[in-house]
Amino acid sequence: MASFNVRNAVRFALGAGMAAAMTAPAAVAQEEEGARELDRVQVTGSRISRTQLEGATPVVTIDREDLDGRGYQNVADVLRNTSFNTAGSFREDSGTTWQGQATLNLRGIGSNRTLVLLNGRRMPGSPVMDGQTQNLNAIPFAAVERIEVLSDGASAIYGSDAIGGVVNVILRSDYEGVEISARTTFNERDGGEENSMSVIGGASGPRGNITFGLEWDETDIIFSRDRHFFAAEDFNEPGGNDWAEVTGLSEAARNILGADGVMRPMVDGDCSVYGDNYPDTIWDLGGGDTACGYNHTASSAGSAALDRTSVFLDANYEINPDIDFYARANHMRVESFGRYAAAAGAFAWNGPALAEEQLEDGQTLTELNPGDQVWYRFDNTGPSRDSYQNDYQTDLQFGFEGRAGALDWEVGYQYNMYDMHEWGTGYVNTLGLDAAGDAGWDPRQPDQEQFSELVDDMTDNANRRSQATFQRVDFGLQFDGPDLTGGPMAFFVGGEYFEQDYTDVTAAQAEADNILGTAGGSSGGSRDVSAVYGETVLPLTDTVELDFALRYDDYSDFGDNVSGKIGARWQPNRNFILRGSASQGFRAPSLDNLFQAPSQGFAFAQDIPRCIADGNDIATCAEAPTTQTETFTASNEDLEAEESTQFMIGTVFDFSDFMEGDLSLSIDYYNIEIDNQITSVSTQDAFWLEYLGQMDTIDGVSIERAGGGGPGNTPTRAEVGPINYEDFDTSGLDFNVRYGTELGNFGRLTANVNLNYVLEYNSRYLIQSEKQDFTDVTQPEWRADSQLNWRYGDHGVTLSTMYIPGRCVSSVLDESTIETEEFFATCATDGETGEDRELGGWVHHNLTYDWHTPWDGRVTVGVNNLTDKDPALNRNKEFSNDLYPFVGRQYVLGYTQNF
Repeated sequence: MASFNVRNAVRFALGAGMAAAMTAPAAVAQEEEGARELDRVQVTGSRISRTQLEGATPVVTIDREDLDGRGYQNVADVLRNTSFNTAGSFREDSGTTWQGQATLNLRGIGSNRTLVLLNGRRMPGSPVMDGQTQNLNAIPFAAVERIEVLSDGASAIYGSDAIGGVVNVILRSDYEGVEISARTTFNERDGGEENSMSVIGGASGPRGNITFGLEWDETDIIFSRDRHFFAAEDFNEPGGNDWAEVTGLSEAARNILGADGVMRPMVDGDCSVYGDNYPDTIWDLGGGDTACGYNHTASSAGSAALDRTSVFLDANYEINPDIDFYARANHMRVESFGRYAAAAGAFAWNGPALAEEQLEDGQTLTELNPGDQVWYRFDNTGPSRDSYQNDYQTDLQFGFEGRAGALDWEVGYQYNMYDMHEWGTGYVNTLGLDAAGDAGWDPRQPDQEQFSELVDDMTDNANRRSQATFQRVDFGLQFDGPDLTGGPMAFFVGGEYFEQDYTDVTAAQAEADNILGTAGGSSGGSRDVSAVYGETVLPLTDTVELDFALRYDDYSDFGDNVSGKIGARWQPNRNFILRGSASQGFRAPSLDNLFQAPSQGFAFAQDIPRCIADGNDIATCAEAPTTQTETFTASNEDLEAEESTQFMIGTVFDFSDFMEGDLSLSIDYYNIEIDNQITSVSTQDAFWLEYLGQMDTIDGVSIERAGGGGPGNTPTRAEVGPINYEDFDTSGLDFNVRYGTELGNFGRLTANVNLNYVLEYNSRYLIQSEKQDFTDVTQPEWRADSQLNWRYGDHGVTLSTMYIPGRCVSSVLDESTIETEEFFATCATDGETGEDRELGGWVHHNLTYDWHTPWDGRVTVGVNNLTDKDPALNRNKEFSNDLYPFVGRQYVLGYTQNF
């Protein structure tokens, strides 16, 4: 919440270099003798405006110049490629209900534990996700002035969700003139091309100013067939028939699971009789099961196409010398297109018995009997499932700032509305499916044209609408207290009230579970929250400062919470700072966790009980291939809030007095513990619970099997959901280095390096497991990014680099712990050599050149992914979409003209 003369303060702070690009918090600020007193500035992580630019908690800043130099088109790409995003975060994924979304995941502890602010105020979560996680695609990139990243918990300041840290995106304000920009890319590989245009303008008068902007950008779809690491491949022993040695195929093709529990292909011979997407091989699934496979990568896409438009407005008006009015508005539209492969599903055959049948080419169709499970690919209803989504978000804020003597005050109002419409084609209605079977449809026949009318009758759409509204009022007062040795005490007190309403409505047929190939049920809920909070800064001496914050939140749906924070800062001289903080945090259950209707999906998991019933030992079953099980994920109205405790201690060194050039270094240690963690029980967890005889220990979790039988029968349905379960903790070190030096007649060179090292990441492999350290088992042990910039007059070159070290490729249960029910995970080993499977290190470079022209323009050319680096692939040709970009080499051309 801003106070004092924020516009002048921010302008001065930028001019003084506070927003240095991705630096360690800048070198220790010191007022030069004879210089004017600094204006007060508000920094992310505190509501108190102050002259001190370096506080008790670390804030890293990415300014506008650095945003342009990194070579990206949007805020999402910039943030997810920083070292703080340790384990990666969700990017636009084709064909999912999240296909227009992009998130940030600080510390690797979950995007819904990372709070995103827009101009210092909470950015409401997207109803398409969990209602807590913010969609970074809703932020207009051209409008961003700078981004501040607070790598410490801040629930005592901002409330729920600020456990992993806080990102504050600050939009341009008080802009003079007009700026027109255009950008395009030329990609070496098909798909993923980018284009953008923007107009930013502003004007000011004696008593006010206005800044406005319009931005449009698009990103092309990437089809799976256009990237070798997405495409299907018989990669280990080409020409064999081992299902475990092929990628990109699905057993939901043309197969029959009989009453005897054995999977068989519908045709005895050549599977390609069903079309080009069916390899001719009959695949060995193990355990006597065989199947035709369907190449779903031939038509699906690896990332969605985006077409985004946003407008924003910032206005300030001085009513009188003591009262200012401000208004901010932002509206975005994201149209996304994603493509899944043709609809797939498993259904019980309700038609008549169909005997073996000889085809003209000599192949034989397998018999199909009532009650058999048909694993089927409905490419006869359409070659793909296409998903069209339109996301709209409108954010309106206005308020008043004032001064009354030594008191600064502010009152504000915020309204935010997020609306998503989805239209999906190429799906299958099970009512039409049953009717087709009764009317003579034979799913085994390669020639489906003879059943065209019946197929048309079973074809359906999958439509959805999600909406969330958020209304908030807040107030704040800042004032100085008595003088201490180091200066006057500073106090801030405030409060807020907000209401959230959430609805997620699917089409009636999907709600009734009559649509194959999609998931979801309708849900809705609302909550209101009241909060009061306070903060104080105590400058005990000229070198020691203490900060205290306390916040009380009262939620209408689960209860209340009190969060506190204490920070300390010691600066004995201009070259050294020692700082630390300890705080409490919390995360409220999301509205969809509380109210979501059961949603359908097909989860991959190992059916441990059935594997054991087939006569295998537990070690074999723990490494068996996964299969899909129809899974319904429900909500839990009894969820409680997560609670966290965390502390951080660090130092900042400024070596500039001892060497040529400017060199600063910061090192911060963090420790985060989360109690009562909200955990989603997985289908795999359910199978382990069944094996251990503990299914009744967790409400709402179950496994149903064919014929109502026991573990030896095929699973037909799993039910899972969220619970509060045990605890989690992580700790690590943040290293930040900044160096700058003048090169005489050769310009200026600056370098910024950020490294996040994870000491421990203590979680559970399964909910039944003991807590263990997963560092370097499932996520990188550290991650780094750097920016090297050379500036010579009107010319500049920036090299941005991301580095992710090698790590364990996959994890499996430690055989020695399975029988003791401890379930520790270890790095998977190579079956031939017995050595740990590890990924190699991965490095990615973006190179950008810009020229500021004499006519007040700027030309930008660059290369993203300079070495055309592929994602780091494991031996099964898999990789983390969240962690590694996969566009390939891009050539970037941009131009900006200022008037």
